[in-house]
Amino acid sequence: ILKHAVENSLTDALPPIPRVGKIKNNPRPWLTKSEWQHLRHVAKQRIQAAPNRRTQSQRQDVFDAMEFMIASMIRVDEMYALRFSACTVQNNSSGHEFLACEITGKQGTRTAIAKAAVVRVYRRRLAAATASGNQSDLMFPQKCRDAFRELLKAASLRVDRQGFTRNMKSLRATSISLFILEQPELNLQVIARNAGTSVQMIDLPHPEGEAR
Repeated sequence: ILKHAVENSLTDALPPIPRVGKIKNNPRPWLTKSEWQHLRHVAKQRIQAAPNRRTQSQRQDVFDAMEFMIASMIRVDEMYALRFSACTVQNNSSGHEFLACEITGKQGTRTAIAKAAVVRVYRRRLAAATASGNQSDLMFPQKCRDAFRELLKAASLRVDRQGFTRNMKSLRATSISLFILEQPELNLQVIARNAGTSVQMIDLPHPEGEAR
């Protein structure tokens, strides 16, 4: 269109077009297993040390959200859109419980399987929402990105060793990385399908614990 305008004297010259520069490397910084355990420990301490019930409830929300994302590999926005009615507690062939969640996200709708540890989070939050008469069916109606950032600072984990800044999206990268490290024999396609992404999009962890 611009070339046509110049050729027909509709404009004097093409507008300045910025040069395409090198895209800055910005991998999603994740947490190693020891860092994740440290973050959980600090989160529990902060819940116990909360100065009032409101702050305690907010910090518990952060802890529950952390646990849920690590157990399920879902995205932050997918978690905030998740409803109790989309989740069911099921049993595997060994009789162990897990949480099956119908997730609607970037890649359409899929069933994400969350580890058994998160079943108690689901049940406790459902019981609390029912007891309070909460009309919302959302499992996480309150956003906690800012509170999670403060937790990272309190745990000295806001910035990784490469200088990249972590945020709540780092939990999904952590979940995928820990799944790969803890179950190296598991087909990457299974992990990618549960996370709602492709095998090519999964950043395989470096042996020393840094994302490539």
